Amino acid sequence: RGGDEVRRVRESNVLHEKSKGKTREGAEDKMTSGDVLSNRKMFYLLKTAFPSVQINTEEHVDAADQEAGAGESLEPERWRLQ
Repeated sequence: RGGDEVRRVRESNVLHEKSKGKTREGAEDKMTSGDVLSNRKMFYLLKTAFPSVQINTEEHVDAADQEAGAGESLEPERWRLQ
């Protein structure tokens, strides 16, 4: 499911790419809307299956999304794809 989000964003060619910072080597650490949407899908799949387990992910999951539990309906506008 997460891979479907990455593919959808890549095929739309609307990446909304931004930098998360720099790697230890000094290269830009890029993040796209596909990364965020994929992360969100996988986070909630695991959280639903294992509610008592703390899930740590590479990408940030918004606190509002965590409280809501569904995540997709609270998608920030900057990541919304048309």
